[in-house]
Amino acid sequence: MNNSFKENIKNKKFQLGLWSTLCNEISADIIGGSGFDWITLDMEHSVNDYRSVLSQAQAIESRGNTSVLVRPAWNDPVFFKPLLDNGFNSFIIPMVNTEEEAKLAVSACLYPPDGIRGVAYRHRGDDYGRNKDYLINLKKNLCLLPQLETRQAISNCEKIAKENSKQYRNHSCRYWAFFIA
Repeated sequence: MNNSFKENIKNKKFQLGLWSTLCNEISADIIGGSGFDWITLDMEHSVNDYRSVLSQAQAIESRGNTSVLVRPAWNDPVFFKPLLDNGFNSFIIPMVNTEEEAKLAVSACLYPPDGIRGVAYRHRGDDYGRNKDYLINLKKNLCLLPQLETRQAISNCEKIAKENSKQYRNHSCRYWAFFIA
């Protein structure tokens, strides 16, 4: 499945989105039918877990063309594995402060030799084995949006962005910066 959120960014199309910490399928069904281009399901500052995020995404996706983004609880490869296997391909990654932390997020999402993700088949991400091009299209559809939330991150922004354009242009969209003075 193509990542329309990422395609719209590439095409510089305006997108209206919503950040959700509601943690409930009924709420997700309501906001999923409200005409947003994207909805972020937050696992960092809410009680969302893998199952609740999956069921909310199913409710949102059943309502139309809204893209679902996930903010995992932390930039840790272990957090990405079940999210990727459950079909998520757009992530807002909290607390990315260095080039190395950005590389870690990318590596966590890609299979060897490009990354450290363990190979799995027949999961929701590859439509339970029906999407024969899943591995081919993984990089194309992956969108990682690291959050730059500290002074350290802001001071490293150019290095992170330079590395992004050099190494990860095929699967990383942009960097979002949230700076707290």
